[in-house]
Amino acid sequence: MDLHALRDFNLVAIHGGFGRAARATRRPKASLSRKIGELEQSLGVRLIDRGTRTLRLTDDGVALHEATRGPLHDIVEAELAVGSSASVPQGRLRVSAPIVLSHVALAAIGAEFARAYPAVELEIVAEDRKADPVEDGFDVVIRVNPSPDERLVGRRILEDEQLLVGAPGARLPDSEEIQAVALNSMPADAMWHVQTDQGPRIFRPRPRLRFSSFLMVREALLAGAGFGLVPQLMVAGDILRGRYRQSWEHPRAIPANTPTAVSVDLHSQAYTFRRGHRIMVQVQSTWFPLYDRNPQTWVPNIFLARASDYQAQTHRVFHDSAHLSYVELPTSRFQP
Repeated sequence: MDLHALRDFNLVAIHGGFGRAARATRRPKASLSRKIGELEQSLGVRLIDRGTRTLRLTDDGVALHEATRGPLHDIVEAELAVGSSASVPQGRLRVSAPIVLSHVALAAIGAEFARAYPAVELEIVAEDRKADPVEDGFDVVIRVNPSPDERLVGRRILEDEQLLVGAPGARLPDSEEIQAVALNSMPADAMWHVQTDQGPRIFRPRPRLRFSSFLMVREALLAGAGFGLVPQLMVAGDILRGRYRQSWEHPRAIPANTPTAVSVDLHSQAYTFRRGHRIMVQVQSTWFPLYDRNPQTWVPNIFLARASDYQAQTHRVFHDSAHLSYVELPTSRFQP
């Protein structure tokens, strides 16, 4: 028996007509009539005598109404109770996500989520393995470049580029083979397709080191172990040296006493602005000796600078209407 049709029948019986029941439930009168007709056909009896101006239940209709209106009322009340609680997210939400994305972005996103949905217990597991939602008990699994899986429903939430990077001062080889730092999961026959200033190139990586995490790959690259193909998200927050403002392969010195445009993409940074918040931009010429070296003279590799390369210089800040400094902030409205 169709419980929805039985519910409609009891609504019509309680309100004393199709029109009154339709107005009370804000449903089309024809839909109620069709549902009750289907119920009568499935039971093989007439439940309602339809007159021109009045509606009367048959004996079978009265018997069915008396037998079901109590239990059906309880079902409707239960449905309303469950629906009202479901409108407020609550319970436990387990998420499996890549380590890099978790460390760079998900901590802040998780804090914002907790403020928006205080009844939800959010658990984020940072791991680079391919987790199975069912076997591992996850509600959501975030994957990078996943293979099609008919058992899962997916949605793209982020786009990023992969960059071929190396330690400061490293130069790409002229040959096809390249000394690589890679993940354990990289296939033995992998080829790296890279777009350079001279056009596309193809490299055959020869791993010198393999790691299970991109974080370890990044640290090994900074230590000069070779080249690696890593997500842009991992290196977007690193210091952008002015010599690479136009090309990563052909560094150029910044000309003296000339305003020079330098564009810095902070696409990996996300912030929630609230009333009263302000933006402060700090300009400084060097992080030496805290992080970087800046000999103040042009050298091919600042990490190989000699003592004589470090010379005192005067820094000037140019400002006029034709060369304004600015911060461009793409925004999106958060709707909990």
